[in-house]
Amino acid sequence: MAQDALAKYNNIDYTTLPAPEQLSKVKLPANWPNAHLLVTWKTEIGGEAAQAYAVRSGRHIVFQYRIDEAVFFRNPDVRQAVASNGNYRTQTNATTVLALPLQDAGLLVVGPTDIVPSPKQLMLESI
Repeated sequence: MAQDALAKYNNIDYTTLPAPEQLSKVKLPANWPNAHLLVTWKTEIGGEAAQAYAVRSGRHIVFQYRIDEAVFFRNPDVRQAVASNGNYRTQTNATTVLALPLQDAGLLVVGPTDIVPSPKQLMLESI
């Protein structure tokens, strides 16, 4: 799941992001100061349907993937980290994936390590 999100983030062609939907009606799964939704689209993470959000944070783009709860907790490392710390974090080179549980879903926040907000900075959706 995290590797899938990293691969999607690292292989995205920013010039071909989907056209924005009616963004005024879209609620981000997680928000933080200076975060602005650019576009949202349907994709797959871990072989299952997911909702993707491209968010501008300063000069950088951070992705959020809202995924099914079963996909989120499929990985035993994620289950253990969430049980112990409330979240899971992994880093590859200068890119970080932060995984957080939502009510009946999971959230992956993917972006440059120095830009991905800490869990304390996030205002998570309440469903």
